[in-house]
Amino acid sequence: MFKKILIIGICLVALNVKAEELPIFIIGSSTAYKDETITVPITLQNNPGFSYLGVKIRYDSKKLEYVNSHLTNDFDNADLKGIEINAKKTITLYALTSSDNLIKADGKIAEIKFKVISDKIEDISVEATIDNFGNTNDEEIDISKKDGIIHIINHGEVGKEEVIEKDNLNSDKVIYKSSNEDVATVSEDGIVTFKNSGTTEIEVTDENGNSLYKKEYKVDKPNTKDKSKKKNSTFLYIVFGIFISIIIVIFLIKIIHHNIEKGNEKKENS
Repeated sequence: MFKKILIIGICLVALNVKAEELPIFIIGSSTAYKDETITVPITLQNNPGFSYLGVKIRYDSKKLEYVNSHLTNDFDNADLKGIEINAKKTITLYALTSSDNLIKADGKIAEIKFKVISDKIEDISVEATIDNFGNTNDEEIDISKKDGIIHIINHGEVGKEEVIEKDNLNSDKVIYKSSNEDVATVSEDGIVTFKNSGTTEIEVTDENGNSLYKKEYKVDKPNTKDKSKKKNSTFLYIVFGIFISIIIVIFLIKIIHHNIEKGNEKKENS
């Protein structure tokens, strides 16, 4: 009996190792908010070496706006390689070699930038279809894939507050909770204060622990670069205005001085 159990255990371990060694094509998942530009990593793991690779990556153009993309791996030995988008909003990633040497790119092989244009708090899929993935003998290699999920949540900014209206909670006695108080705290009056960058979930329950309200936030620091740009622009406008004012004053003084000199000359001549 013990021998049977041992053999079964060894077989399960062997199958598990084999499964772990299968190549997998992964589209990265992330959390974002509306109007944020995000970078989605494309990863190839456990690559056994291939002679050709073709992948089509599809996304909902009504929810995500394509910004740009590029390969991050050199794809050694590849005669053709690239990542491009067509008019149908399909991103194609490809690599091909005609030599006997296999392409052994592993890890992060590409990055795609999207801008979130969805108005909804939702999950947006970015899906891959592997057209071909094979070796020099034109034998297809089994490969699994993992599609990406862009999780859209609310936006918060460090230093700002948001109020949860108690009137909409349908309960006289409520309890406010923050899943990450380092990111945001919530007072007994429902005032959410954003403290640090990160993500958190604000939940309101009744006295029996029943959930009445949930809202996720991704909190960022204020964009000081934009503010500094505005300050610099304002400073330049002020300096330019002062400079023009000085020139006008000098010009007026010269005119007045010229008129005075002319008046003195007329007096002397008369």
